Amino acid sequence: MIESKIQTKIVREDLFCPICADNIYQSFENNTAPCPHVLYVYIDEKSEFVYSHNDIHNIVQEVVTELESDDESMMTLFELLSSIEGRENHQEMFQSMKEHQIHPVSLLSQRIKQESVLHLSITISGLASHTKENTIRIGYDFDVDSNPN
Repeated sequence: MIESKIQTKIVREDLFCPICADNIYQSFENNTAPCPHVLYVYIDEKSEFVYSHNDIHNIVQEVVTELESDDESMMTLFELLSSIEGRENHQEMFQSMKEHQIHPVSLLSQRIKQESVLHLSITISGLASHTKENTIRIGYDFDVDSNPN
């Protein structure tokens, strides 16, 4: 996966599909599925996939299950080491392990085999100075026919 950064001013309400111009944000506000080009939407602040297309839903579930299992294993190791040597000695190591764990979208992008998929990571800054940034990760499939006529 190649990563590049583009800086622009964008707000949530301006999230449109680059293929058919469907307003992705509006579909979530209306509690409807986005256009067929959207394969997944992942919100970093929630640490979850808020949408996955039926074609990749099983892959998304596998990724989530695998990462949850990794978390449980790390917690078990942390608790074991903490019981032996004390919590303070391993807190930093545990935090480092969590920070270096593969991101769910990175793992998902390795498992999606279609070459026509664009994985975007969009960081949106709040308008007010006290509002933190939000990162939304969206996968678009450019090989989906939006007009199946």
